[in-house]
Amino acid sequence: MKVVSTRLSETGRLTVPARMRAAAGLQAGEEVVLELVEGELHVRSLAQTMARARAMVRQLISGKSGATVDDFLVDRRREAEREA
Repeated sequence: MKVVSTRLSETGRLTVPARMRAAAGLQAGEEVVLELVEGELHVRSLAQTMARARAMVRQLISGKSGATVDDFLVDRRREAEREA
């Protein structure tokens, strides 16, 4: 089931059928993120969006020294020791 037809209410609300919510990993009542991509509306849970963002950051900093929070904290501790 990749395509279903539904209607927007007069207030702009959209009902996503339960089978589609389940297939997309969405839970009733959870916060979602809407993204407009080339005229298409993409819907993701906040958790899915955060997981995607974390994966992108991991990819960007992979193999780069000094790029993590731990690296930053180590550097700050060294600076603090030099200042003391």
